[in-house]
Amino acid sequence: MLGANTATEKVSPIAAPARLDNFAGLPPAYIEVGNLDIFRDEDIRYAQQLLTAGVPVELHVLNGVPHGFDRIAPDISISKIAVENRIRVIKSI
Repeated sequence: MLGANTATEKVSPIAAPARLDNFAGLPPAYIEVGNLDIFRDEDIRYAQQLLTAGVPVELHVLNGVPHGFDRIAPDISISKIAVENRIRVIKSI
């Protein structure tokens, strides 16, 4: 997605939300990350920044799973729960 812009100032906050300076006014967020995911800390930090700005956040840090767990093992219980949560949130929009 970032192509030649990777690791440059040309990367938009739309592509890399951690680069945002102002989180106020953003819509509510659903954030889900495995506690073994390489992006875990970044995702948690993003959720904290949203909360600090008054944005409603539903954060799930799922125990024992890495990035892409739901594609690697779609039939395990935590994957099924994650999909159910995503469907619930989408239906609430």
